[in-house]
Amino acid sequence: MLKIGPWYRLPLTVRWLDYQFSKNYYEYISPPLHMPICYSKVTSCKVKQTQKTNEDNILSQLPIKKSLIFCSLCDSNIIEKDSVTCIKPKCFLNVHLICLAKEFCKDNMILPIEGICPMCKSNVLWGDLIKKKNGCYQDLEEININSLE
Repeated sequence: MLKIGPWYRLPLTVRWLDYQFSKNYYEYISPPLHMPICYSKVTSCKVKQTQKTNEDNILSQLPIKKSLIFCSLCDSNIIEKDSVTCIKPKCFLNVHLICLAKEFCKDNMILPIEGICPMCKSNVLWGDLIKKKNGCYQDLEEININSLE
């Protein structure tokens, strides 16, 4: 079922609940390359909501102009809820969700799978971009490979 539409296009994660059971079927089941395979029980991970302090509430009522953010692809103003950023911590990409979807879509796709970040030129999965937009990867830091040696 993972090899036919629409399932083969979705940013799914294949999760085996029992490793021993997966060994019996591993050679017969191969999901698309963009679907990671995990071996564990499902755990709920709630995204931490930042609490506004009394000072934040006062500041939000002041008539301060916020700096405008412009889409790197269409150069028009971005509303924060419509924006997407790259999963790479040092990348400065900030675009409309729909602009990046159009950039990543190929051959009349409705939902992109992956694409090349227009700013840092990294290959990124669409599902990872959406996860980041929804609050995952908040504490992501770039690892220097040279420091691991």
